[in-house]
Amino acid sequence: NGWILSKLTYFVAKTSECVSNQKLIFKKSKVNSIKKMLKKSQQEKLTVEFVTSEEDVDEWYYNCHLIRISELNGKKWELTLIKDLFNRGYGELIVAKNQKGDILGGCFTLLSKKTLELFMISTPNKNLKLGTNYLIVKELYLFAEKNKIDFINWQASNPPIGPISFFKERWNCSKRTLSILNKKFTNDIYADELSKKFPNCYIFPYEYISSYKKEF
Repeated sequence: NGWILSKLTYFVAKTSECVSNQKLIFKKSKVNSIKKMLKKSQQEKLTVEFVTSEEDVDEWYYNCHLIRISELNGKKWELTLIKDLFNRGYGELIVAKNQKGDILGGCFTLLSKKTLELFMISTPNKNLKLGTNYLIVKELYLFAEKNKIDFINWQASNPPIGPISFFKERWNCSKRTLSILNKKFTNDIYADELSKKFPNCYIFPYEYISSYKKEF
């Protein structure tokens, strides 16, 4: 019938199984490894906060996001999209700072009544050893419980193996496979057109947009 099925593996944590009375409660083996890195962040005297100014968004974007994306050879998100979500109140940015007040890393989140979406964690590799991401994620988990948010969505990791997936599982995430259905309705759309009009979207199925000016 023309439909193409793709599958994506998402990592989702249930808040009530992770936090109670503002303390992490999941498996001891996981908590111990997390505590080790949290202790490192305390030794470095790092602090975390939700930012309120566009200037902080800019600092995180240019000094953290773009650097991390380059390290991973990934695809950057447009600053205009992030600022639009931030200014409309749909997204929040939590950052970790050193004693000088410099932003070392951060996570852009999307908020809803039921789910905290970890939209983009970006911390340069040199700052990861300071426990930066661990401190950020801990505060996000406590934030979810405090605000009665049921789920924490770490988004997809495909393939669902490797160091990034391992980091997510360490935070008590479970794998949830979603089925994506796609159908080709027309031959009049080209890959370059989609890339220009929807620079921050993932289009499925990938094989149909692998080359410039290729129809799908």
